[in-house]
Amino acid sequence: MKKFVSDLLKKSVATSDGTVVGSVENLRIDQSSGELKSIVVQPTRGMKLLDPSTEGEFERDPDGRYLIPIALMRSFRDICVVDVKIQQKQ
Repeated sequence: MKKFVSDLLKKSVATSDGTVVGSVENLRIDQSSGELKSIVVQPTRGMKLLDPSTEGEFERDPDGRYLIPIALMRSFRDICVVDVKIQQKQ
């Protein structure tokens, strides 16, 4: 099944338990290989997204959006499901 970039943009992003953590704002692609590297996620206000393997916060772009590795994206239909942990900001 083929998907277009436009199918992903502005989709809600949720954890596997259904907690909405943000929305897809863009994609990052390796220019030399053309490989899709990460999804750029605008987080829901007050959410901090953590890498489940390190418990550390994901890298952010200059606009404060999270760069979630494509390997952590589990599915995309009506929403994008990603393997992340969340923490409410204080």
